[in-house]
Amino acid sequence: MMPFIWRLPKNWPAKKDCVLVRGTIAPIVGIVSMDVTMVDVTGVNGVSLGDEVTIYGISTNSAAYFGSKEQDRGDKTLKRFSEETGGKPFFPFKVQDLAVSFQDIGEELRSQYTIAYRPSNNKADGTFRKIRIDVADKRYKARSRNGYYAPRATASSQR
Repeated sequence: MMPFIWRLPKNWPAKKDCVLVRGTIAPIVGIVSMDVTMVDVTGVNGVSLGDEVTIYGISTNSAAYFGSKEQDRGDKTLKRFSEETGGKPFFPFKVQDLAVSFQDIGEELRSQYTIAYRPSNNKADGTFRKIRIDVADKRYKARSRNGYYAPRATASSQR
C-alpha cells in the first residue's frame, strides 16, 4: 500500500524540496544533471542505488501569481520534474490550501495501477527508451513517466 499524508509531518524539513522514497520523506540535496537529482536517503529502509521516485511537487510560491520570473522558473521546474517522473505538480494559492493538495496526492496514490511490458529491443545499452500509453476510453487519462533507461550490461552478464 502506498503511503498517504494528510498534513505536513512534524519531521518535514523546513524550506527544502523533498521526495517520498519507500514511504519516507527524503530531502533533495542537489541537482547533478537534468535527469539526476541527489536525495539524502539516510534512514530510508530498503533503498537501493538507482531506485526511481515519483515526484508530487507542491509549490510554495504563494506570490508566483504576481509574475516573479524566479518563482515562475521554479514552478516550471517543479512541473517538469513532477510530470517527467509520472507524478503531478500542485500549486496551492495559500497555506490553507495545502491540506487539499495532500488529499489530492493521497487520492492519486490510491488510484495507481502498474502496467508492465517486455520491450522488443532487449539491448542492455543504458539508452533512454521513450514510452507512450494510449487509453481507449477517453474519459480516463494515463499519467506515466516519459520513458526509462535500459539496464547496462554488466561484466557478469556478458560472459
